[in-house]
Amino acid sequence: MTFVSLRPESLDYALCRYGTSKLLFRGPRQLSQDPYIAFLGGIETYGRFVRSPFPSQIEEALGRPCLNLGQVGAGVDVFLHDPFVAQVLKEAKVIVVQAMGVQGQSNAFYTVHPRRNDRITALRPALHDLFDRADFTDVHYTRHLLESLCSLSSEGFTTVQAHLQAVWVKQMQSLLTQIAGVSIVLWINNHASRESPASEEPFFCRDPLFVRPGMIAKIAPYATEVLQVDISSAARSAIASGMIYGAAEEVEAAQLMNAQAHEEVAQALLKYLKSM
Repeated sequence: MTFVSLRPESLDYALCRYGTSKLLFRGPRQLSQDPYIAFLGGIETYGRFVRSPFPSQIEEALGRPCLNLGQVGAGVDVFLHDPFVAQVLKEAKVIVVQAMGVQGQSNAFYTVHPRRNDRITALRPALHDLFDRADFTDVHYTRHLLESLCSLSSEGFTTVQAHLQAVWVKQMQSLLTQIAGVSIVLWINNHASRESPASEEPFFCRDPLFVRPGMIAKIAPYATEVLQVDISSAARSAIASGMIYGAAEEVEAAQLMNAQAHEEVAQALLKYLKSM
């Protein structure tokens, strides 16, 4: 069932802050001193348009505090440089790190906004050197930039893509190294099939963007567990099922994990967490 609201604010995310962080997190705010589970990730972890995202479902099932630190538009960068997250990495009993796309990180070709990693703040000389005379005046978002680069030069784009993938591996390794408790890398596949590891063709609609099995293998030794969750075809076909969104947000909602997909991720995580 799809719930369409004419008021986008009808779903209360109970936004809150922790410590000196400038980030807004999805609430309700957790004040418990009990051992807790933390979830780092992007819009999927945040649970946009979903009343009960998978972190909330796990909290209810386990009766243990769960901090949903998911951020819309997040890459690894935002979690590596936030003071509250740094504290969480040392204190949380378990930390679930969603595998996010490679685009949301500062690199040799561009820098991203410190809190909204999907936004570009500057293009670096190396990019202009690689794509001579290209005009990026109207490009403000990372995915748009990568699509533009791909259309300009397949060779130049391949160079940028390979660099982003290498940076992603290093960033994820750095983040996982800082986790004191149990660390779970959550790799969600909400598509019919994953990209072939041998394929270099860009699939801009597939998230996490350009994350390949070989990259996951390189970060696996730094994590306690890597959990791959393939969303069922039934959940994928039930577009926007159980989601609450405004009429103007219908297209965005159709591209995100619906309520049934969140249930499947929660069940997969619970199976592992209960076995600990």
